[in-house]
Amino acid sequence: MNSNQEWETCVPGDLIRLASRAKSQEIRRRIILGGGVTMTLLLVGAFLIPRLLEDSTEPNYGGIRCSAVRSQAQTYLAGGLNANTRAKISSHLQMCPLCESYVKNLETNQVSQPVPNICFEQFVSFQTNTPAKCGCPHCLGSGMCDRLPSEIR
Repeated sequence: MNSNQEWETCVPGDLIRLASRAKSQEIRRRIILGGGVTMTLLLVGAFLIPRLLEDSTEPNYGGIRCSAVRSQAQTYLAGGLNANTRAKISSHLQMCPLCESYVKNLETNQVSQPVPNICFEQFVSFQTNTPAKCGCPHCLGSGMCDRLPSEIR
Protein backbone atom coordinates (compact mmCIF):
# COMPACT_ATOMS: atom_id res chain seq x y z
CA MET A 1 0.00 0.00 0.00
CA ASN A 2 1.07 3.50 -0.56
CA SER A 3 1.04 6.39 1.86
CA ASN A 4 -2.54 7.45 1.16
CA GLN A 5 -3.87 4.01 2.13
CA GLU A 6 -5.09 2.90 -1.27
CA TRP A 7 -4.90 -0.64 -2.57
CA GLU A 8 -2.15 -1.47 -4.96
CA THR A 9 -2.43 -3.95 -7.74
CA CYS A 10 -0.74 -7.32 -7.09
CA VAL A 11 1.69 -8.77 -9.53
CA PRO A 12 -0.02 -11.68 -11.33
CA GLY A 13 0.56 -14.95 -9.37
CA ASP A 14 1.42 -13.29 -6.01
CA LEU A 15 -1.80 -14.42 -4.33
CA ILE A 16 -1.38 -17.96 -5.67
CA ARG A 17 2.22 -18.13 -4.35
CA LEU A 18 1.13 -16.68 -0.98
CA ALA A 19 -1.71 -19.22 -0.65
CA SER A 20 0.59 -22.06 -1.70
CA ARG A 21 3.21 -21.05 0.87
CA ALA A 22 0.56 -20.78 3.62
CA LYS A 23 -0.79 -24.21 2.70
CA SER A 24 2.73 -25.74 2.75
CA GLN A 25 3.41 -24.24 6.18
CA GLU A 26 0.11 -25.64 7.49
CA ILE A 27 0.94 -29.11 6.12
CA ARG A 28 4.40 -29.01 7.75
CA ARG A 29 2.87 -27.88 11.05
CA ARG A 30 0.37 -30.77 10.97
CA ILE A 31 3.06 -33.32 10.12
CA ILE A 32 5.27 -32.12 12.98
CA LEU A 33 2.35 -32.05 15.42
CA GLY A 34 1.09 -35.47 14.30
CA GLY A 35 4.58 -36.95 14.51
CA GLY A 36 4.99 -35.64 18.05
CA VAL A 37 1.66 -37.11 19.14
CA THR A 38 2.48 -40.42 17.45
CA MET A 39 5.91 -40.59 19.10
CA THR A 40 4.38 -39.79 22.50
CA LEU A 41 1.79 -42.56 22.09
CA LEU A 42 4.47 -45.04 21.03
CA LEU A 43 6.63 -44.22 24.06
CA VAL A 44 3.70 -44.44 26.46
CA GLY A 45 2.62 -47.73 24.87
CA ALA A 46 6.13 -49.16 25.07
CA PHE A 47 6.20 -48.30 28.77
CA LEU A 48 2.70 -49.46 29.73
CA ILE A 49 2.08 -52.58 27.63
CA PRO A 50 4.70 -54.77 29.37
CA ARG A 51 3.29 -53.76 32.75
CA LEU A 52 -0.25 -54.58 31.68
CA LEU A 53 0.83 -58.02 30.47
CA GLU A 54 2.45 -58.94 33.79
CA ASP A 55 0.63 -61.38 36.07
CA SER A 56 -0.83 -58.78 38.41
CA THR A 57 -2.47 -61.39 40.65
CA GLU A 58 0.82 -62.48 42.17
CA PRO A 59 2.03 -60.46 45.17
CA ASN A 60 5.02 -58.21 44.47
CA TYR A 61 6.70 -57.03 47.64
CA GLY A 62 10.07 -55.31 47.74
CA GLY A 63 10.21 -55.10 43.94
CA ILE A 64 10.22 -58.87 43.39
CA ARG A 65 7.36 -61.34 42.84
CA CYS A 66 6.73 -64.39 45.02
CA SER A 67 7.56 -66.79 42.18
CA ALA A 68 10.99 -65.16 41.74
CA VAL A 69 11.66 -65.36 45.49
CA ARG A 70 10.73 -69.05 45.58
CA SER A 71 12.80 -69.86 42.49
CA GLN A 72 15.87 -68.15 43.98
CA ALA A 73 15.36 -69.20 47.60
CA GLN A 74 18.05 -71.91 47.59
CA THR A 75 20.62 -69.51 46.12
CA TYR A 76 19.50 -66.79 48.57
CA LEU A 77 20.07 -69.11 51.52
CA ALA A 78 23.46 -70.15 50.13
CA GLY A 79 24.49 -66.48 49.81
CA GLY A 80 25.01 -66.72 46.07
CA LEU A 81 22.98 -63.70 44.88
CA ASN A 82 24.15 -60.20 44.04
CA ALA A 83 23.53 -57.48 46.64
CA ASN A 84 20.61 -55.91 44.76
CA THR A 85 18.65 -59.17 44.39
CA ARG A 86 19.48 -60.16 47.94
CA ALA A 87 18.12 -56.83 49.24
CA LYS A 88 14.91 -57.24 47.21
CA ILE A 89 14.36 -60.76 48.54
CA SER A 90 15.07 -59.67 52.13
CA SER A 91 12.57 -56.84 51.78
CA HIS A 92 10.02 -59.21 50.22
CA LEU A 93 10.41 -61.70 53.06
CA GLN A 94 9.71 -58.98 55.63
CA MET A 95 6.38 -58.18 53.94
CA CYS A 96 5.23 -61.60 52.69
CA PRO A 97 4.43 -64.18 55.37
CA LEU A 98 3.91 -66.96 52.79
CA CYS A 99 7.38 -66.57 51.28
CA GLU A 100 8.94 -66.01 54.70
CA SER A 101 7.44 -69.29 55.86
CA TYR A 102 8.59 -71.02 52.67
CA VAL A 103 12.19 -69.82 53.09
CA LYS A 104 12.26 -70.71 56.80
CA ASN A 105 10.93 -74.18 56.02
CA LEU A 106 13.44 -74.53 53.20
CA GLU A 107 16.18 -73.55 55.62
CA THR A 108 15.17 -76.35 57.99
CA ASN A 109 14.66 -78.81 55.09
CA GLN A 110 10.91 -79.13 55.68
CA VAL A 111 9.82 -78.19 52.16
CA SER A 112 9.18 -81.16 49.92
CA GLN A 113 7.83 -79.24 46.94
CA PRO A 114 7.75 -75.57 45.95
CA VAL A 115 4.71 -73.46 46.78
CA PRO A 116 2.80 -72.80 43.54
CA ASN A 117 2.16 -69.37 42.06
CA ILE A 118 -1.17 -68.23 43.44
CA CYS A 119 -3.43 -65.22 43.03
CA PHE A 120 -4.09 -62.76 45.84
CA GLU A 121 -7.43 -64.34 46.83
CA GLN A 122 -5.72 -67.71 47.04
CA PHE A 123 -2.91 -66.16 49.08
CA VAL A 124 -5.46 -64.78 51.58
CA SER A 125 -7.19 -68.17 51.60
CA PHE A 126 -3.88 -69.88 52.32
CA GLN A 127 -3.11 -67.46 55.16
CA THR A 128 -6.58 -67.75 56.74
CA ASN A 129 -6.91 -71.50 56.10
CA THR A 130 -10.29 -71.06 54.38
CA PRO A 131 -11.45 -72.36 50.98
CA ALA A 132 -10.64 -70.08 48.05
CA LYS A 133 -13.29 -69.20 45.52
CA CYS A 134 -11.61 -67.01 42.97
CA GLY A 135 -11.94 -66.50 39.24
CA CYS A 136 -8.37 -67.22 38.23
CA PRO A 137 -7.77 -69.46 35.21
CA HIS A 138 -6.39 -72.21 37.45
CA CYS A 139 -9.64 -72.77 39.33
CA LEU A 140 -11.53 -75.98 38.87
CA GLY A 141 -15.19 -76.00 37.86
CA SER A 142 -16.18 -75.83 41.53
CA GLY A 143 -14.35 -72.54 41.97
CA MET A 144 -11.67 -74.14 44.14
CA CYS A 145 -8.22 -73.32 42.83
CA ASP A 146 -6.11 -76.29 41.83
CA ARG A 147 -2.97 -74.37 42.79
CA LEU A 148 -3.77 -74.35 46.50
CA PRO A 149 -2.39 -77.03 48.77
CA SER A 150 -4.82 -79.95 49.12
CA GLU A 151 -5.40 -79.36 52.83
CA ILE A 152 -7.05 -76.01 52.04
CA ARG A 153 -9.10 -77.03 48.99
